[in-house]
Amino acid sequence: MRPMLATPGDPSVGPPSGEGWVHEIKWDGVRLLADVRDGRLRLLTRGQRDVAVAFPELAGLADLAPDLLLDGEAVALLDGRPSFSHVVDRVHLTTEAAARRVAAARPVTYLVFDLLRLDGLDLTPLPWSARRGALEDLVQDLPHTQLSPVFEDGAQLLAVTHEQGLEGVLSKRRSAPYLPGERSPHWLKFPHRDRMSVVVGGWRPQTGTASRLGAVHVGVPVDDGHGRPRRDAAGHLRLAYLGRVGSGLAGRAGATLLERLAALPGTTYPFVDPIPHAEARGSVWVAPEVVIDVASASGTHPGGQQAAAAFLPGDPGRPGRGRPAGGAVSSQSVRVAGRTLRVSNLDKVLYPSTRTKGEVITYYVTHAEQILPELQGRPVTRIRWPEGVEKGHFFEKNLPSGAPDWLPRVTVPTPAPRADGTR
Repeated sequence: MRPMLATPGDPSVGPPSGEGWVHEIKWDGVRLLADVRDGRLRLLTRGQRDVAVAFPELAGLADLAPDLLLDGEAVALLDGRPSFSHVVDRVHLTTEAAARRVAAARPVTYLVFDLLRLDGLDLTPLPWSARRGALEDLVQDLPHTQLSPVFEDGAQLLAVTHEQGLEGVLSKRRSAPYLPGERSPHWLKFPHRDRMSVVVGGWRPQTGTASRLGAVHVGVPVDDGHGRPRRDAAGHLRLAYLGRVGSGLAGRAGATLLERLAALPGTTYPFVDPIPHAEARGSVWVAPEVVIDVASASGTHPGGQQAAAAFLPGDPGRPGRGRPAGGAVSSQSVRVAGRTLRVSNLDKVLYPSTRTKGEVITYYVTHAEQILPELQGRPVTRIRWPEGVEKGHFFEKNLPSGAPDWLPRVTVPTPAPRADGTR
């Protein structure tokens, strides 16, 4: 069986509203059908390849029932955030020993969102709501397996996932059957596509030919701690790695970019973050002087690749020639206390006086020595204004699921209501 696929939603309209729809986070992982028959587990990719040997931590799925078929996504969480590069490499493992070593170091979580067969009964004709109910009864307290949460407010979820740098939102009609292999209008996907300027630090040719551009490695300048971009001994920018961009490089646009990159002087690896050997193999590292615009269909992952990004054709610029390479960018990775943090939408206006998100962050960093002693040890909840203080807001009582696992958690009991009904 091939998985059901979603139809792109209209970004100008956004996720549908009303009781007939539910909404899920669009995870940045690998889609897998978990097929159990006679106690044997197969994990099938969209291309119907069995990769169960690569994910030994998911072997417990075989104990859920003698016969079942689940639909879900294997997700690797890095500092509480999905990292596509840390899971996509797993599907290429073919030996149990290698898979066990990788699973021990960075296990995946199987986020289950549908139940298609149980004890020989085909559930695909049933509405989503019935399949979800059976799934919730089935999947409980299984290591490395979780139910993908569902939400009622799609517009709010879209705003929150954008703010947290997640891939997007998937909206599903409650009454819809599961249509194997079909791209159905009953499932609508709303990926986030952020446009940003990035610096090219390397490139590699298209497989099978050296005359065509296959992909470019991109990043953003790293701050030297004094508000200036960090540079190496040769004066070249040092970059935080954002990913590999391979889409949008065909035709004249790619040829023009390759011509510009081939004329640059070669250099040592220009990124401060390491990347997998398979990503670096065959790459040519160049002086980070060319700036391009990319549209990303998922959040960028420090130290990993972008799951989907496209080069926006145009004249690739150079620093100081129309596009800023050492100045402000809309998204940046920074190192704080040994941790890589991603800050996004730095140019978003938060306050009516045109104070942007980047300016607000700069203010808090500047005054951290005075602020932090007053906040230490105090639990925090948040009221969020995703589109600035002049627009809608909501109270976020609980820590979001994508928060880094190094953040301390504390449970705050809800006080009993007063006589007048307030708390």
